[in-house]
Amino acid sequence: MTTSESPRAAVGIKRSKLEQLGNSRLVVGRLNAASRHAAEAETSKLRVLVVDDSNTYRKQLCSWLEMENLEVVGEAATGWEALELNEELAPDVVLMDQNMPSLSGVDTTRRIKAKHPHARIIFIAAEEAWREEAFRAGADGYFVKGDDMSQLMAAIQHPAGIWQKPPGWPKSRRGRRKWLWPLIGGLVALTVILGFVIFPSVLVPLLALITGLISLIVGLK
Repeated sequence: MTTSESPRAAVGIKRSKLEQLGNSRLVVGRLNAASRHAAEAETSKLRVLVVDDSNTYRKQLCSWLEMENLEVVGEAATGWEALELNEELAPDVVLMDQNMPSLSGVDTTRRIKAKHPHARIIFIAAEEAWREEAFRAGADGYFVKGDDMSQLMAAIQHPAGIWQKPPGWPKSRRGRRKWLWPLIGGLVALTVILGFVIFPSVLVPLLALITGLISLIVGLK
């Protein structure tokens, strides 16, 4: 800045340049080189990839994110575009739609998480119906379109916030079924005990026969 330029004029010039760069961003896909360079300079901003097949909603969401001082690094209209851009841009947060052609949000999330387990993916779905499937696929949060946008902002800015997986949500299907085998074992043991009590004349010889067969097999080996 020259000595003839005032601080206010310098701020105005900088703002004008940033607005021009923002207006030149691609609607779908990656940012152009100038926009990416400007984005890289804003290292304090969270970098967000927006995935939604609705062009209107995607534009509205991107505008809102930028007003909240977040950096939209790219936009995707399909799950396949989301996979490509996630690899190229490595965003801090992916905002994921569910109902998309060819590849759903759940399937896209599952593919991203398989390769990048620590990727942060927050769903913005049209309905509650996919919440459980989204979390099973590895989603870190679930937001329904039309809900309070401040809750979405909390999910984006605070990884441990209210939009994390509900308390007690298991980390895997194995965790959800850890009680199943003890239950089955208990039922089998109870059935055997009741069988000996009710039908001793049948079960005792049968048990002896099974024991003899096992001993014979072990002896042959």
